Amino acid sequence: MAKKQKTKEVEVPVVETPVVETPKPKKVESKKPTWEVKDRIYYLLRQRKPLSYSIKSSGIYWFDEEKGYERELKHTENQKTPFVDEMVGDQRLAHIIFRNGYLHVPREKQTLQKLMSLYHPHSGVLFYEYEAEKEAKSELDMLEFEIEALMMARDLDIDIAEGIMRAEIGSKV
Repeated sequence: MAKKQKTKEVEVPVVETPVVETPKPKKVESKKPTWEVKDRIYYLLRQRKPLSYSIKSSGIYWFDEEKGYERELKHTENQKTPFVDEMVGDQRLAHIIFRNGYLHVPREKQTLQKLMSLYHPHSGVLFYEYEAEKEAKSELDMLEFEIEALMMARDLDIDIAEGIMRAEIGSKV
């Protein structure tokens, strides 16, 4: 007779895996500044103020980092984008003309503003956008420096002030 084999039950250890929470992806804010819709003024550099000065408005190329190639730009009156590859239908070419050294672009012409401010290769070389806030801040800094200098001059000893005046003006003091 055959003997019955005893089956042993082997206990399998239960390994508890810790619950790991998956980190939530952080919101990445775009590095591009938000575009503000407003009237813009562009001035020619180097104090040039001719009666009229025309700059190139077609055949301009801008390298697009995201797409990895150069894109052609063109200023048209009847399109919503300055990029030629995104234009639909007929293209009515327009001129970009500075009058008396400046160009005023109303808020309704956003494609021209974006072309001039963001994409045109001559921006910062031939012309610049007037930014009132930056200019006001620099003027405010200069006024604060002047006030500080006046306060220091007021607190100077008379002998030191006389010495400074003699050094600047001469013996006329």
